[in-house]
Amino acid sequence: MPQGEVSFARLGDDRWTWVAQGDDGYRNAIYSAADGLFYLLGLDASMCSLDLNGPSPVVRKILDSVPKSVDASKYLVQTPAGDILQVWRSREEVDSEIPAEYPPDYVVDESIGPQDPCLELNTIEMQLYKVDLHGHRVELIKSLPEYALFLGYNGSMCLPVKDFPGLKPNCAYVTDDSMEYINFWKHNRREIGIWSLAERSMSKLVDGSQTIYPWLNWPSPIWIQPSFF
Repeated sequence: MPQGEVSFARLGDDRWTWVAQGDDGYRNAIYSAADGLFYLLGLDASMCSLDLNGPSPVVRKILDSVPKSVDASKYLVQTPAGDILQVWRSREEVDSEIPAEYPPDYVVDESIGPQDPCLELNTIEMQLYKVDLHGHRVELIKSLPEYALFLGYNGSMCLPVKDFPGLKPNCAYVTDDSMEYINFWKHNRREIGIWSLAERSMSKLVDGSQTIYPWLNWPSPIWIQPSFF
C-alpha cells in the first residue's frame, strides 16, 4: 500500500476497501471506543472520521488544515477521559560528539553513499492540541498533568500516571519513527527518551552504548501495552 493511504477489511471480507485520501495523505489514525468511529489525521493536521458501523463506510471531514503544521510529525492520541489530542513533534539533524558504533562487516551502500556516524535526529519541540470535534477546531494546551504519552512507530498511547506509578506525568516517552532516517542511517543511534512538556527538553530513558543495548539502533523500538485479559 502506498504511503499515506488507508484501507480497511471487515471480518469475512475477501479484499481490502480503499478509503479516499486527503490532499496530502494520512499520517496517523486511532479508533475511539467512545463513539465507535475511526479518526484519520492528515499531514496538514486536517482530520476525517471513518464510520464502519453501517453497510457502507462513511467518511466525514471534521477539521480543515491547520496553518504551520506541515513540517512536524503528527500523532493522534485519545486520553482515558475521551479527549482526542493532536501531538506535533518537531525534529532536527544534529552532530553527536560520540560516533555511532558500526558493525565490523559494515559495507557502504553505493546507492546511498558513505554514512555519517555522528548524525542524529533529535526532537526539539512538541506541541499538544485538543480537538474540538463539534466546533471543528483545535485548541493549544500546555500540559497533561495526569497522563504520560507514548509516541513512536506503532499506535500512540496515553496512560494515567495514577495507575502506573513508574511513569512520569506531563511527559512523552518517544522512539525514533522517521522512516527516512531509520532506513538511510540504519546503524546510527535512535532517539529513545522522555520529553518533558513542562521543561521542553529530553532526558534519557536508558544509559549505555549500542554494544550493550543493540536494540537502540535497529530495528527501531516500539512501545507495547501488555494485556492480561
